[in-house]
Amino acid sequence: MPKLTRIIKNIGQLFWPFLEGEVKPDTTIYTCEKRMLQEIENIQDVPLLNQFASMAEKLYLEEKERLQTVEGKGATFLGTSGFAATLLIWLAQIVVDKSFFKNDCWFSIMILTLYIATQVYFLRTIYLSARCLSRRGYRAIDRRIVLPDSGINQSQYLKRLAVMYVANYSHNRRVTNEKTDLVALAQENFMRAVICIGVIGIFFIAQKAFAQLV
Repeated sequence: MPKLTRIIKNIGQLFWPFLEGEVKPDTTIYTCEKRMLQEIENIQDVPLLNQFASMAEKLYLEEKERLQTVEGKGATFLGTSGFAATLLIWLAQIVVDKSFFKNDCWFSIMILTLYIATQVYFLRTIYLSARCLSRRGYRAIDRRIVLPDSGINQSQYLKRLAVMYVANYSHNRRVTNEKTDLVALAQENFMRAVICIGVIGIFFIAQKAFAQLV
């Protein structure tokens, strides 16, 4: 039974790509600033804390760069919306052109089905790309934490700064992973839309060739 379920899922993925499961929230200590501060409360070695803050900042910046790369891919797919709209209008004009179909009912049904599938895939590509560009849930650097308080010593400041970087990195990592999944789905839908267009072209060529032979 599990094997049959897997086969059905694989067949379904061919026509309607989807993700199995979802990105689980990070509930570790690295997302809670208070817990991390308690963990390193007794550390007073300034050079060590300085290195910790430097590495934490590096992690945060690398994750920010990864997010920008993923969003760039999402923007690329979203930029195809104009091309998709033009292509869908062109296909619609062909679909309603009776000279292509004549009295061939089955041919008309196949072309219409492929056209609808192309439209759905393109619309889903645009929708997923737009969701990828949403900054909901993304955490930025809190300027209030960066600004030192009066009376705070160097070790306390470094701890607070490093913990903020680690917490933001851990949270944003989940956001970036979700966006990566959205871009992957957008790419799969775009690829299927292109395949549908190619199949429509092949059908038209075959139909014309058959009409000439008859």
